[in-house]
Amino acid sequence: MQYPLTKFVTVLRAPHDVALSLYRHLRGMYVQAYLNGDSAAFDAHFSVDDIAKVDLGYEENLVCWLKQAKRRNVLVLFYEDMVADPAKALNVISDFVGVAVPRELEADILQQTSYDNMAKDEAFSNVFAGGGVYGKGRLTLTKDTIEQIDARWKEKVESALGYRSYEVMYEEVTGGMFPFPVNDIAYYKTRGM
Repeated sequence: MQYPLTKFVTVLRAPHDVALSLYRHLRGMYVQAYLNGDSAAFDAHFSVDDIAKVDLGYEENLVCWLKQAKRRNVLVLFYEDMVADPAKALNVISDFVGVAVPRELEADILQQTSYDNMAKDEAFSNVFAGGGVYGKGRLTLTKDTIEQIDARWKEKVESALGYRSYEVMYEEVTGGMFPFPVNDIAYYKTRGM
C-alpha cells in the first residue's frame, strides 16, 4: 500500500513582529488564566522587551524550514502575504492540500478566519485585538532589543542562508516585492536606494 506524502505548512513572519506577538500571547494567556483579567501584576514584572530578548530559536526554525522549502510536500507561507491578500493565501493553501474551496464558501471562510473575527471569538483564546499587522514589532521594541534581534538574524539566518534581512529574504524566496512599506534602512541599503 502506498501512502500519500504528508504535507507540511509553515508560516514565517518578521522576527520583530514574532517577538511582539509572543509577548502579547504570553501576557494575554497568563492574565486570562491566572490574574482574572487584571494585567497589573504581569506588567509589573515583564515588558515586551524582556520577552523579545529571549532567544527561543525562531531564527533556527526559519532556516530549517527554508532548507526544506523546495520539497513538494512543504509549503512555506509568509504571514505578510496572508495579511495583504487573505483570499490568495486561502487559495494557495487549498491548492497545496488538494481541496477546492467552493466560491460560495470563500467569503464565509475569509470572514470567519479574519483576524478581527478571531480576536472576538472565545474559541481563539490566544488571538488578541490589535494584532494581525506587519511592522508593529519594530515600532514597539526598544532600539537595544531591535539590535539584539537583528544580531540574532545576522548570526543565524544571514550566516546560514545569506539573507541580510527578513524583507530581503521574502523577496528572494518569493521572487516578488515585499507587500508592505519597510521602515528598515538596512533593507533600502541592500537595494541601493
